Amino acid sequence: MGEDTLTLGQIHGHELRMLEYLDHICRENNIEYYLCGGTLIGAVRHKGFIPWDDDVDVYLKRPDYERLIQLINPKSGYRALSIDNDQSYYYSYAKLVDTSTKVLESNKFKINGYGLFVDLFPLDVCPSGSTRRKFFLWHEAFLRKCVMTSIQKYSLHRNIIKRMVVRITHLIGARRFSKRLDKVARKHNNETSNLLADASGALSVDYFLQAKWFNTTANLSFEGLKLKVPIDYAAYLSYSYGDYMKLPPKDERVDHKLTVISAEKGIPKDEN
Repeated sequence: MGEDTLTLGQIHGHELRMLEYLDHICRENNIEYYLCGGTLIGAVRHKGFIPWDDDVDVYLKRPDYERLIQLINPKSGYRALSIDNDQSYYYSYAKLVDTSTKVLESNKFKINGYGLFVDLFPLDVCPSGSTRRKFFLWHEAFLRKCVMTSIQKYSLHRNIIKRMVVRITHLIGARRFSKRLDKVARKHNNETSNLLADASGALSVDYFLQAKWFNTTANLSFEGLKLKVPIDYAAYLSYSYGDYMKLPPKDERVDHKLTVISAEKGIPKDEN
């Protein structure tokens, strides 16, 4: 690690301030958000970050997601990165980015101004009918795989066929795949359904969510903050992760290997 590389404690400090900012903007503008994924497990099991985790995940229903992106003010020290507002950005979901930091990327293509982030995942309507639902979720999963393949480096694969596939996806481009995924995700938003879909972060090809879990929010303690979570967070977590209160084996307690440096002179001391 270089002398300018942020420690996990420093990363958590920056992320906590981002969550505080996001919570303030959302409460001020009547926007519902939900901690999700490992961030929600951390809130329930640890009352804060999972000690070894280094990313933050948030769900918003599509209308609130779009409003939030418009409300984030770059003068605050944060910016919203989305496929619609930055030509170098290639994910189908948005990120709230801390502009005082810089993430050193491992992907082939670089994102301008890419700092430490909170992932903002939109929730869209998932059709209720079994056949339509399966096709919809398969279509999303296929495009999601195409996005991830199209940002890989050729050197990750020794198999010549896999290298050719990567080259083909590079020619098409991650942004095209992401824009298509975004369009598909919105397809059923004018329908009535008791299901929701997470196009960008779904755990499997048949992963969908019950809308009733997200009818409203509860508040949970997170590193001293009160942050919003799905009203039935226990059902969501059990469905997604099984026994979420059980600690994983030590060899599975790994982070996402983010390498983050300060974009400003000087780095604060550990904040955990």
